[in-house]
Amino acid sequence: MKRFPNDSCWCDSGRKYKKCHKAFDDAPEERKYAEAQRLYASTWTTTAQLQHDRGDYDWMAQQLKPYTVERLFDVGCGSGHGLLALAATLPAPLRIVAVDENLDCLRIARDTLANAGLSPHMIARLDCAHTPLGFIQDATPFAGPLPQPLALLEADPMTDPYLEDALRADGPFDAVTIWLTGAHMWRRMNFVSRARGVGSEHDLRILLQNEVYELADRILRPGGVLQVVDRAEAPTTDFLHNAYIQAHGEQAEPTTLEVREIAYRPWSEPAGGTTQMIFTTPEGRETIEPEIALVSIISVKA
Repeated sequence: MKRFPNDSCWCDSGRKYKKCHKAFDDAPEERKYAEAQRLYASTWTTTAQLQHDRGDYDWMAQQLKPYTVERLFDVGCGSGHGLLALAATLPAPLRIVAVDENLDCLRIARDTLANAGLSPHMIARLDCAHTPLGFIQDATPFAGPLPQPLALLEADPMTDPYLEDALRADGPFDAVTIWLTGAHMWRRMNFVSRARGVGSEHDLRILLQNEVYELADRILRPGGVLQVVDRAEAPTTDFLHNAYIQAHGEQAEPTTLEVREIAYRPWSEPAGGTTQMIFTTPEGRETIEPEIALVSIISVKA
């Protein structure tokens, strides 16, 4: 079907085609990964700003206040609005190391933080190559300790052979956060994603969370915490509450982490947001119309 520049985009974002997926659709195969990253970073920043303005990130950060958090590792920092909330909520001086596999997101995060008066240091270190088996991201070697007090790293916890050693050299962390995991549409064409059977954003989210559970177990101090936040069905009943505890308990099984707390905040699509949200429901709940919430799950390392 031929699409014209001023048509509404096929992705239902509400944007004109020329301001949404046209550049991606027109890109040659070897450029699609970079175009998908650029598009995701642009649209997610709009949504993230709206969520920041209404206090969603502040609520997520508040869940960590009962814990002693001086050193934090964040997975998937996006536009940096979540890091702003963490820096504003947790006691200073707060040491943050944050990663994202999307360099366009990291650049926006750097500017978001700098405009707020913080001093981020960004390290770009992934080269993306197109092959018949998918896109391969080759990571440049690096080592800790990492820049202080706020380091932004281009890295993918699922594929980066150098990340864990650098984090270990930087010292144990008090908290690991992975909030509202999302991905650009071409992430499924990453060689590792394809090899591991990723067929949807949900598959990728669970795979990445599983990796982060195990990584957190190795880099957290005893008593340190992992916080996972998803857009999900609100755990308003004992069945739903227990279903989430069980599901995350299964993710934590290979580790010494123990699921301790679940909290939620009613959530709705931000008016004017341009990134469509995918939400999670427990098994057996796919056919209902759920009440959507931000669901925070906190696990503690033995």
